[in-house]
Amino acid sequence: MKTTSFPHRAKLVYFYLFDRKDRESKACPRINRMAADLSVSRSAVERKTKDLEKAELIRKEAHFRE
Repeated sequence: MKTTSFPHRAKLVYFYLFDRKDRESKACPRINRMAADLSVSRSAVERKTKDLEKAELIRKEAHFRE
C-alpha cells in the first residue's frame, strides 16, 4: 500500500497521532477520544489504525493504565 494512496481519514489519524507523540515517539490516545476529536466514528479510527499498521507507519503496543 503506497502512502500517497491512503484515504484522507487514514492520513488524518496518522497526523493526529504524530501531533500527540511524546519524546519517545509514543502516543497513547484512546480510540473514543480520537474519534471525537476527529469527528469520525470509532470504527473508522480502528480501521484506519489497522491500515497504518499494515503499511508499517505505526506500531500498536499493549498499554495498561494504572
